[in-house]
Amino acid sequence: MNIKFNLNMIIRSKIAQFMVLFSIVLFVLIWMDTLSKITLEKQTEIQSTMRINANLAKAFEEHVRSILQEMDQVLIFIKDDYEKYGSVTPDMVHRIENIKTLPTLHISVIDEKGNFIASSRSKYLGINIADREYFNIHRMSDSKELYFSKPFIGRVEGKWMFHVSRRINKPDGSFGGIAVIGVEPLYFSNFYSKMSLGKNDAISIVGRDGIIRVRQTGEKMDVGTDVSNSPLHQHVQKATIGSYVNVSVIDNSRRINSYIAMPDYPLILTISALEADALSDYYHRQQRYYFTASIVSLFITLTFSLLIWMVLQKENMADELRRKKESLEITVEERTRQIQDAYDEQQAMNDELQAMNDELQRLSNVDGLTGIANRRYLNDYLERECHAALRLNKPLALIMVDIDFFKAYNDTYGHQHGDECLKIVATTLAAGVNRSTDLVARYGGEEFVVILPNTDADGAMLVAEKLRLRVEEQYLLHKKSPTNCVTISLGAAITIHPQEFTPLHLINAADQALYQAKREGRNCVRLYTQLNL
Repeated sequence: MNIKFNLNMIIRSKIAQFMVLFSIVLFVLIWMDTLSKITLEKQTEIQSTMRINANLAKAFEEHVRSILQEMDQVLIFIKDDYEKYGSVTPDMVHRIENIKTLPTLHISVIDEKGNFIASSRSKYLGINIADREYFNIHRMSDSKELYFSKPFIGRVEGKWMFHVSRRINKPDGSFGGIAVIGVEPLYFSNFYSKMSLGKNDAISIVGRDGIIRVRQTGEKMDVGTDVSNSPLHQHVQKATIGSYVNVSVIDNSRRINSYIAMPDYPLILTISALEADALSDYYHRQQRYYFTASIVSLFITLTFSLLIWMVLQKENMADELRRKKESLEITVEERTRQIQDAYDEQQAMNDELQAMNDELQRLSNVDGLTGIANRRYLNDYLERECHAALRLNKPLALIMVDIDFFKAYNDTYGHQHGDECLKIVATTLAAGVNRSTDLVARYGGEEFVVILPNTDADGAMLVAEKLRLRVEEQYLLHKKSPTNCVTISLGAAITIHPQEFTPLHLINAADQALYQAKREGRNCVRLYTQLNL
């Protein structure tokens, strides 16, 4: 069939004019809808990536904060001890030489002339660093703050490092030296492998001065680069926590960034994902949307061309017009089915987004303050383990933990320090259990619960005593406590070959044992001996 259009005939035909206008409107609506859907899905993907990165940045910030707090406690101990006795004491040397848990290259004391006079690494003794920037900053000013140096290649180790340090004063307030810890950036870059990051995602610690302390992208590490002119610092000035998209000044690629500026340390922690990686699925969908819109547009073009041709035919072609119309309806039905298939595919994509939302819901099982499991997750987990213990005829141990004199701690130091105390105790308890099936959760207020599947009374008491000692060894100052430091009381309960029990029985038994520990002087462990739960 040869189809030819005469412009004058179309102009004279009102029906043909209407069809041309209507087809143009359809084109506009289809492409507006397609472009709107593409734009909305892109923003949705970016927002989803930002939420995931923000959660990872929060976990990284808690990790870095715990390390820095431990380091600062060591520096304060060295500073106070040196200022008190005016020299390096045996206790100070013992403390320096026996700290194994911190990611340090060395822990040292430097006198007012810049000489190393005590160090966890003997090869540092006798070295003079009077020309180093961080030494001169302490010498010129007593800020009473923890100082973070710029990264540099150490003279002894021959590798990248940066220092955290505190000034030591003489009795008259003059400069007496510094207590310093040399930190290896590689430790923090290794944390990259423990997080759910893609091969092109980047994790960074950046100083407020704009100097990168460490940046890890895949297996590539960057230290010492100046990014003070990057958009990161512009965003930090507006908000201490946030997300944004920009072209990286490091690798010139577009990245989706989430950051946290630590309020008590001059550091900014960032997690960034390569936009091309984060939007890879979106780009595939975008191509399908364009393809579908093009097919529909082509279909509309052909359809309306045919209709216009039919309108312009002579009346003696009515029979042929009916046949063409029937053929057209079949074609429309097929095209409609294709559009429906495309719609069904879109619904499947929405299901994927719902699955991602479900994953975010799972993250809601984490206690927002301490970072460990919350009461909601504890209840579900304990219910499952009780059923498993009954089914497998295995013992199940539960330890109830309470911080001693916590109200007095809050009244003395304030709720902000109280929150920090809860975080440290939670982190210490979580680090004190070894098996993947063991669970440490916040029960409420200053109470925590430890669940130990397949654990008998001796094992539970052993774990409880270890947890008690770990918290006591943190030596968090508590002037209102008889021990002068934060301690915990623990009550343990165990189900051994029970005929019938519930999670509530187990919690109540552990709570009674905890009450007994409180009544007998606190900072101790007691076992609930009536096993008929």
